[in-house]
Parts: sequence; structure tokens; C-alpha cells
Amino acid sequence: VGGQQCEARTNAEKSKTLARSFFPPKPTTPSVPTNHTYPPPINYTSTVTQEQITCMIGKLKPYKAAGPDEVSNSVLINCLDILVDYLYFIFSAIPRLNAYYDGWLEWITAVLRKVGQSRYDLAKSFRPIALLCMFGKLFTGMLAEDVVFVCESMNFFLPTT
Repeated sequence: VGGQQCEARTNAEKSKTLARSFFPPKPTTPSVPTNHTYPPPINYTSTVTQEQITCMIGKLKPYKAAGPDEVSNSVLINCLDILVDYLYFIFSAIPRLNAYYDGWLEWITAVLRKVGQSRYDLAKSFRPIALLCMFGKLFTGMLAEDVVFVCESMNFFLPTT
């Protein structure tokens, strides 16, 4: 970790070593420029549609590990016709009521071995994955698509060459 080699014998020591490897310390200087002039805020409210929900669920891979809510992708995929109306009303209420369910902010960080490593006694031979709550992941995925759409339509992105 950090160029140092040390031997971790207990699970607690191994956990600390992996945590330091996966989550480096915060930078000492902020990356946000000081005294930056931001453009005026735009007047935009996110709206959720049943088509968006259907599209987001359609992008899911069925056999992925579930997060702490234990809702599997395959349940959403196979029960879409039953769930889409309920999800529509739940997701529509979030921006309207300015409320978000705290349970959707929970996640599980699982540690996986990197394939093809010659030594698994080194912290760099492992990688973390985040298992998120499914409904929160769906909602934030739709919100992210919304943000990209608005930014593109307002020409907020620099042109690519």
C-alpha cells in the first residue's frame, strides 16, 4: 500500500490494508477552482416517464448480484409489466416532494480477485465492486440520463474533436 510492503496476518489487518488500497486519502488541495464564476442556474425539473423506467430496466443484465435490498435484476426484468406503474408513482414523487428514501443510499462493497494475477497475497491483486440498492440505482440512472440530455441541449459540454 502506498509503495510499502507489509504483511497483514489478521482479518482486521487485511481489511485495513485493502481499505487503504481501494480508498486513498482525500487530496490536500481542492480540485474546484476558487472564485469560479458559474453560469446562472437553469429552470429545470426532472420528470419520470414509464418509458424511461422500461428502458432502464431493459438495460439490466439479469444475473448480477443484488445489493442490500436483495432485489435482483431478473425480478425487475420478469415483472416489469406489473411493477412499472408502481415505480412510476414512486419515482415521480421524489423530485416533486424533494424526498429520497435513505435506504437506497446503502451499498455493499465486495472484494473480488483480479483475474490472472500471479500473486493473491498483494492488495493490488483485488478490486472492489459496489452492490447498490436496485431502486436507487434505477432512479439515479434515469436522473443521470436526464442531466446529460439537459447539458447537451444547453451546449454545456465542450465540443469533442
